[in-house]
Amino acid sequence: MEDDRLNDDALGALVSMFQAVSIDPDPVSSTRLFLQTVREFYGNMGMVTIGTRHAPPGYYRLTRLLHQPGVTGEGLTDLDYLPADAPIHSGGFLGDVMQLDRPGRLDMVSVNDDPVLGSQLSPYRSFIVLPVITLGEIGGYVVQFSTDAKAFTDEIIVARFLTVNFLGSITHAKRVAMELDEAKALNERLEAQRSYLSEEIALDHRFDEIVFESATFKRVLKKLEQVAQTDATVLILGESGTGKELLARAVHGISRRHRMALVKVNCAALPENLIESELFGHAKGAFTGAIKDKTGRFELADGGTIFLDEVGDMPLALQVKLLRILQEGEFERVGDAQTRKTDVRVIAA
Repeated sequence: MEDDRLNDDALGALVSMFQAVSIDPDPVSSTRLFLQTVREFYGNMGMVTIGTRHAPPGYYRLTRLLHQPGVTGEGLTDLDYLPADAPIHSGGFLGDVMQLDRPGRLDMVSVNDDPVLGSQLSPYRSFIVLPVITLGEIGGYVVQFSTDAKAFTDEIIVARFLTVNFLGSITHAKRVAMELDEAKALNERLEAQRSYLSEEIALDHRFDEIVFESATFKRVLKKLEQVAQTDATVLILGESGTGKELLARAVHGISRRHRMALVKVNCAALPENLIESELFGHAKGAFTGAIKDKTGRFELADGGTIFLDEVGDMPLALQVKLLRILQEGEFERVGDAQTRKTDVRVIAA
C-alpha cells in the first residue's frame, strides 16, 4: 500500500479480519489471522514476533517469522510456532530487542549471521520494534521490517503500536474468558456431584461390608475382585433382593475409580419421556419446563462409575445412545448439538 494510505480493498480486508477475530474463540488462530491480514494489508514489510512472559529471565520464545512478500533469497523461510512449542533463545538481534521498553525505530542494526536468525534478515534495511503490553507488563515484541530504508514514518510506528496492542488485548481477553468458562463448567460439575453425593449420604441404608457364608457367593466375589481392577463394563444378573446394587458398590469401591462418584440410576423408576434427560442432561429450552441447563447422570459420573439398575427396562431408542457411550464415550444433551465426552465405567443390573 503506497504511502500507507487506505484503499477500499485493503480497508474491507481489515474490517473482515476484525469481524472474524472478534468471534473466533481460539486466541492462537485469531492471532495468526490478524498477523497474516496485516502483512497482506501492509505489503511493504515482514515481521518477527517473540514472547517473553513465559520464558526464563533473559530468554525469549521466537514464535513467528514472516518475510516481506516478494523477497527471495537463499535460506529465507517463514516460521510459525504455537507459543508453547516455540524454541527458547537468548542473545542476538532479538536479545537486543528485549532491552527496549517502548516502540521505536532501529536505524543501525547488524543482522548478518545473527546467532539465532542467521542471515534471514539480511535483505532488509529498516526495522521497527513494537512492544506488546499485557497485564501492565511487556509480554513480547513484534518486529516489523522492510527492504525500503524509509518505510516507517513516526505516524506508522504509532499506528502499528496501537494496532498490535489492540490485538494483544483481544487475545488476552479471550484467553481469560476461555479459562473462566472452563472453571465455571468444572465448578458446576463438582457442585452437581457434591449435591448428588450429599443426597446419597443422607440415605438410611448404606452398605459398608458384605457378610456371607456361601462358597458359591465366595466364588462370585473372586470374580468381582478380578473384574474390578479393569474398566470393563459389568452386567450383574439376579432376582430382586439378591444384592445386585451391593455388588455394584463393591466393584466401584475396590476399583481405581473409587475416589470418584458412584452414580445410580433406576431405569424402571424413570418415566420414558424423562429418562434421556436424566441420563444425558438437557439444554435450557429443550422442552417445556427446561428452564435451565441440566447435567446428566453420565456427566456427573465422569471419572467414576454409573450403575444402571433394571437396564432391561430402558427404551430401545436410548439403547443406541448407550451403545455410543460404551464405544466412544460421547453423547449430546437433549436439545444441544454439542458433543460431550465422558470417562465413565458402566455397571448394569
